[in-house]
Amino acid sequence: LVVELMHFLLLKCHSKEPTTKEEILNMVLREDGHHFPEALRQASECLQLVFGVDVREVDHTKHTYMLVSDGHSMPKAGLLVVLLGMTLLEGNCAHEEEIWETLNDMGVYTWREHYIYRDPRE
Repeated sequence: LVVELMHFLLLKCHSKEPTTKEEILNMVLREDGHHFPEALRQASECLQLVFGVDVREVDHTKHTYMLVSDGHSMPKAGLLVVLLGMTLLEGNCAHEEEIWETLNDMGVYTWREHYIYRDPRE
């Protein structure tokens, strides 16, 4: 259910259309509508971690949702791609100082826990 909901929300995002709770219930969850709150929560977490986007309720009376990005967040997979790319460009050996410079440019600092990556030193 969660994967189907994620796929549906991504399609809606691609077409720049909001979606409603009713539409999600009718098109995705169908007879499993009672799982809506938990499915939406899990799909929201996955979309944030994988794609760096948030599911936001943009109209509370009509229960209308959209995927939004603040433009600054980067999913965990994106961080891995950046670090691997850096390593490859540096001849398969990137220096720690250069890595931290790049991470700092992305808003990841040694002295502050990141909301996605947690403690970046680990």
